[in-house]
Amino acid sequence: MNTRRHFSIQKTYLERLFNSAPEAIVWHDNLDRIVNVNDEFTRMFGYSREEAVGRPINDLLVPEWLKAEGIDFSKRVIGGERIDADTKRKRKDGSLVDVWVIGSPIARGGKQIGDYAIYRDITERKKAEEEILVQKTYLEKLFNSAPEGIVWHNNDDVVVNVNDEFTKMFGYSREEAVGKQINDLVTSSDFRKEAADISGRIRRGEWVELESKRNKKDGTVMDVSILCAPIIYSNKQIGDYAIYRDITERKRAEEARVRAETEARTARNIQVNFLPDSDPVIPGYAIAGRSIPA
Repeated sequence: MNTRRHFSIQKTYLERLFNSAPEAIVWHDNLDRIVNVNDEFTRMFGYSREEAVGRPINDLLVPEWLKAEGIDFSKRVIGGERIDADTKRKRKDGSLVDVWVIGSPIARGGKQIGDYAIYRDITERKKAEEEILVQKTYLEKLFNSAPEGIVWHNNDDVVVNVNDEFTKMFGYSREEAVGKQINDLVTSSDFRKEAADISGRIRRGEWVELESKRNKKDGTVMDVSILCAPIIYSNKQIGDYAIYRDITERKRAEEARVRAETEARTARNIQVNFLPDSDPVIPGYAIAGRSIPA
């Protein structure tokens, strides 16, 4: 095979590779003018090859409000640097497209003769990221507006995050709580065995619900209802959460009700026991009377 034929075949392969690439590719000279674009470039941005060749790339694709970024990218690549960034570029019809762009110099014989840029349309990825961000915002709002104290732990019971109500309920700031063992924060020595049992059950994948007592930062004891459950991701337990509800007032009301019922029963028993088992009898007298409870 002669040299000319060999180069011709190589050129054909390279052109085929260039035009079949799934990303938009553009070659520039050292003045940032377009030398060539591939088929995906024409499809993605709406310019024909004839419309693109000879034009400065930043005049063609960069929206006005991103011109400073485009000029900076060009200077860096012409200066021999490789760049990699997520940004926006403009189509021929003026619509914007989210792109991941790579810019890299082209050197020959130790001398830079131009550069190339590769653009990948990341619109769907950006939409997915935006949707995740919106969902994250909703979840954070729900997390922090919940009326119960919520804490997330890792599998070693170390606090990962707490919500606003937790900080109000227990008196710890988020900074004071995160990174600490949850039982070191809120569990007194009297309830450590119970807490260890709960942790063991959660690690086995159980849900646990109970009423108990926990301590605030200032040492105050608080009656709480606790709901704990594992957090599963991709079929693997990555931690757990606990929800605390302050039931101190409810417990006080229950104790007051029980105390009132006990006192009422006691008073009734006292009154009943004051009455004689039989009518008194005094020879020669007829006795009449009535019992008036106090």
